[in-house]
Amino acid sequence: MGYQLLGPTEPIGILILLIGFFFTGMILFIFYNVNQNSDSIADQKAKEFAKLKQEEKIASLYPKKKRQ
Repeated sequence: MGYQLLGPTEPIGILILLIGFFFTGMILFIFYNVNQNSDSIADQKAKEFAKLKQEEKIASLYPKKKRQ
């Protein structure tokens, strides 16, 4: 059995190429969606709340000095 069966013009070779194109497209689609800022409203609120809590903690560690 030779490697001619896996060539790009044979049915199995065409199937392998199509599967490869499909997976490549899916990976590119996933990378595109990961790079988008598509947080839900709940996620945006949670991030804002966490940022405010962090700012409060930092403010409590480094209080502003009162001038006398």
